[in-house]
Amino acid sequence: KSGTEPRGLIAVAGQSEPTVPVIGLMTGDASPVVPPGLGSAVYDFLLLPRDEERLGLVIRNALRWREASRVLHEKEAELHTLDEVGRAIISSLELKTVLNIIMEKIRELVQSEAWSLLLVDEKTGELHCSVAVGEHADNLRQFNVKFGEGVAGWVAREGKPVVIHDVNEDPRFFNERETDLGFKTRSILCA
Repeated sequence: KSGTEPRGLIAVAGQSEPTVPVIGLMTGDASPVVPPGLGSAVYDFLLLPRDEERLGLVIRNALRWREASRVLHEKEAELHTLDEVGRAIISSLELKTVLNIIMEKIRELVQSEAWSLLLVDEKTGELHCSVAVGEHADNLRQFNVKFGEGVAGWVAREGKPVVIHDVNEDPRFFNERETDLGFKTRSILCA
């Protein structure tokens, strides 16, 4: 925007996209003073005329900083979720309530459409959906799996976790229940 002070531009950039580092350019007679409130927005300063080698180094470092900030933010979200799970465990003596809270928090963390917890029914030996969260939770709760059947049955039998990015490419996927569940499964994380 015409007539906007550089500090105003930095502030706008820092507010609209806080993970993008700002590199300040200044003449040789200026001092690298960061205006109040912009300390975290300005990554580094370069003197004009620009030294291409130093500019390249600063940009590479700024991109590394941005990636490290993104990873740190993800880890912070994961720790927050684990904290909430821990609070849920100690807040209720009702197993079903605790499991529902844990499953909802895991769904938020993994960002899935639906999530379920299958437990072995000792009477039938089948896996029964004990907890389900997401849009199709009611359909998932009706879900029973024979030991060794489908991905969940295979994981229960083998005792090994599995991640399937495309269920159409995995012969363990039991797709006969797709219509009953009311949604199309694209990928599976099962442990």
